Amino acid sequence: MLVAGHAQGVGAMWGRVDGLSPYRNERTRTTRQETIIGFLYIGTINGPLKTLNKTPYR
Repeated sequence: MLVAGHAQGVGAMWGRVDGLSPYRNERTRTTRQETIIGFLYIGTINGPLKTLNKTPYR
């Protein structure tokens, strides 16, 4: 989804979720057995794109 969005000229980024509160579970209509691991933010690119860090990961 992220790559497809960028290929179409749409900005997209992955947002982590660190433990949803009961209020958020209610608002997203999730049960205790379901888990949201993140949100995909999609929108218009407004500004220069950031470059990737090319330092090798160790």
